[in-house]
Amino acid sequence: MNRSILPEIRCPHCWETFAPQTLLYISQHPELLGDFRLGVDQPMRFLPTRFRSDGSAIDAGGFPSRLLACPRCHREIPRVLTEVPMAYFASVCSPCLETERTWDQRRFLVSMIHSLRRILPRYFAIHLTDADTQLNLPLLEYESIGTSVTASTKPMTGSTAESADMPRPFLFAMTPGKEHPCRDQTSLVSRVLCYYDPWTTPQMTRLLSSGMIPLMLFWVVTPTAERLRQDADSIETLGKMLAGPTPPNLLQRGPVRLCVIVPSLETLGYKKSVRQTEMPSVWKYAENSSVATLRSTVIDTISSQTCKKLRSLCPTLEAAVTRWFPEAIYLPVRELNLEEMTSVVFSPPSQDAEEDTEQAAPMVTQVTERMVEAALPMLWAMATSMQGVIQRTHSKKR
Repeated sequence: MNRSILPEIRCPHCWETFAPQTLLYISQHPELLGDFRLGVDQPMRFLPTRFRSDGSAIDAGGFPSRLLACPRCHREIPRVLTEVPMAYFASVCSPCLETERTWDQRRFLVSMIHSLRRILPRYFAIHLTDADTQLNLPLLEYESIGTSVTASTKPMTGSTAESADMPRPFLFAMTPGKEHPCRDQTSLVSRVLCYYDPWTTPQMTRLLSSGMIPLMLFWVVTPTAERLRQDADSIETLGKMLAGPTPPNLLQRGPVRLCVIVPSLETLGYKKSVRQTEMPSVWKYAENSSVATLRSTVIDTISSQTCKKLRSLCPTLEAAVTRWFPEAIYLPVRELNLEEMTSVVFSPPSQDAEEDTEQAAPMVTQVTERMVEAALPMLWAMATSMQGVIQRTHSKKR
């Protein structure tokens, strides 16, 4: 399908906005090395003046190129960003726990993306693919070995000198399937899901000060009294930064949504093996539809119970979240183990269940409740902030 070029593009690396005609191309001739921003071993970037009939730009050595680069930072930009708008999401945690929390953040992100790849097309008729395989390579590597393996805690930031302190983006192309209710409005649903993993509030403040307000912030906590107090202080600091004069008061432009992720259900009092009667199905099928709908009331209940448990452990955390992020949601998520990430077998859904029963959203063979938990934060973010992507039922609370 041919798409029109967007009038304005934002670089996912340096957050600069620019017109598509100012995009640079990356030289393909082996002798055209030495980019003045990226270093002597990187191909030169150039503003093309000659093109081939297939749209490829011709570099100074006569080689065709279709690889695009940002005119400011010179980092490579996926071509899909010229046609499909981005939807921004980011995670953040306490600055004092940057190194310790790296693996917590990474396990959550890998588990979430792995689950979304399987749940979105199966239940919501949305396909999620890598928009930039090279950028997403760390996640693909961790996903291939499973999150039960300890990995390096080195931050996944930009690779150039200029962007070394910038959070690394992960880019995923999101397109509707043939069963999606908005399949005839591809431009409404199609997005490049851009997920940042900045671990400190200074990085998050820098992100927000650029004018890029993520549709949802994900804050991964460790439910111990000491760390929850540190999280409470950091959330208070972040809230003051958002409301302060530098950067401009972003909270006045609209609420910044926050999802508090609790990575241990057992810590919150759930049994080790959670049954559906304890963790109800969070989606159901509408009548005569093969596409699921999120159940807002059930998700509100889960959020309320999780918040109550956190409040008993650290009242100051819940108070800080309520003060600065009044629309926050609290969701418990357990990381996936190796078996859950490598042995996924799908079975056809059943459409015979009653709409309001727990069987209304049948679990697929080998798609475990942990996978549902891992996907839920992003499913909820899509449903509440991206029109037409995921449907949800009416909520009494929201």
